[in-house]
Amino acid sequence: MKLKENDEHRNEIIAHLKRNCLLCTARKGIDYRDREKESVLADLAELKKGYEFLYDQYRKENRSGEEIQAMLHNKRVCMDAIEVCQKCERELEKVSRFLSGY
Repeated sequence: MKLKENDEHRNEIIAHLKRNCLLCTARKGIDYRDREKESVLADLAELKKGYEFLYDQYRKENRSGEEIQAMLHNKRVCMDAIEVCQKCERELEKVSRFLSGY
């Protein structure tokens, strides 16, 4: 599932979490502290909270249904990606692939 995003700051967060997901997979046998995984989960939680705020804000402002649905879609994608990350056994960069639409 792809995120429908056009904000530069949130795109940077997405790029950061994709990079950390790849590093988490690459360092599977080297570092067992899961720093990258914690970073990915933190970034996803931050994105989810941001989309939840925007969803509520858009509803209050009576924005178009398309904009409101896009924020709801993004929030759901983040929730699904959190679940994917939590279940990941570091075999593939699953969150990165999930957010890229694979």
